[in-house]
Amino acid sequence: MYNTLISVECLQQLQVQGQPLMVFDCSFELMQPAAGPQQYEEKHVAGAVYAHLDTVLSAKNAPDAASGGRHPLPSRETVAAWLGSVGFSNKMQAVVYDRQGVNYCGRLWWMLKWAGHEAVAVLDGGWQAWQAAGGAVQSGPQVTPAASDFRLLPSAATLIDAGTVRMVNAHSNLGLREEHLLLMEFHGSPASVKEQAETVQDIASENHGHAFEWATTPEERTRLWTARHNAYFAAIQTKPGCRAISTDTCVPISRLADCLLDSVAEADASGIPYFLVGHVGDGNFHFGYLIDPAKPEEREAAERLNQSLVARALRLEGTCTGEHGVGLHKMDFLVTEAGAGAVDMMRTLKRALDPKNIMNPGKIFST
Repeated sequence: MYNTLISVECLQQLQVQGQPLMVFDCSFELMQPAAGPQQYEEKHVAGAVYAHLDTVLSAKNAPDAASGGRHPLPSRETVAAWLGSVGFSNKMQAVVYDRQGVNYCGRLWWMLKWAGHEAVAVLDGGWQAWQAAGGAVQSGPQVTPAASDFRLLPSAATLIDAGTVRMVNAHSNLGLREEHLLLMEFHGSPASVKEQAETVQDIASENHGHAFEWATTPEERTRLWTARHNAYFAAIQTKPGCRAISTDTCVPISRLADCLLDSVAEADASGIPYFLVGHVGDGNFHFGYLIDPAKPEEREAAERLNQSLVARALRLEGTCTGEHGVGLHKMDFLVTEAGAGAVDMMRTLKRALDPKNIMNPGKIFST
């Protein structure tokens, strides 16, 4: 799966292999709205579908627009309907490009992510790189494939492990089932939300999930999300005087289960109590190891767990931090992950923009 950039060579390889794939041409000229469609018809990546900024990537004068401005976003339901109408499905890799330096294809990249589709990448170098490499091209109007069924995915997916649920029950008297809990949030029209929730419930049942609970009123939603929002405060009250060594990481969703299970087993074996929550919709999760600050051996054990957690994530093609940031604590991990050359480039940019080193000094890398 490609979810950031894809090279011309890799896209050509996917085409040769016959992988489920759709390419989108998003070329557009703000001052000449007709220029983009004309450029597409003159020549485009073979099989590409055209995504017009004004009529597809925007919702001008639409009552269900998701935002305002010159080019307001269409609703997620409108995006999903268009994707289905051009034959795109949830199992496909999406590749987007334009002729204007990612100005417009970046919008479709974001919209696909917004719709819950992770497998979307920008063609590195855009149309110019494809043409320079002699990639297959076509001319003429778009030939639309048969329609498919593209489904919206949850807007949020948060994991709370059973131990943490027990902590928040004791802290906030929530009365939740003390089992691993997956919180999902769906956006859209009432009919769309109902359809999404029913689809997820069916999938959860097929994978031995149970006790599916709907929450439609603000009070019901607050009760469920309180479990996530109060996890830290609930955890530190289970061990009076403790401190939480908090860390996070992020891995591809396909490796998430492996990373979580191995990390939990290692934390359990250490004897250090912890809380575990995760924004697992994007592969990101957080551990908080609860230690007695008066016992150096507990801090050392927590640091070993953190070291092992990050190393595991990097082996699984993840990153040293998904949300907390590098800061001071993960400077060495950044070098391992990105390489000394990349960090040197970051340092050079920092010095150029901040020659007096007054912006967040000493963080991310030494200057």
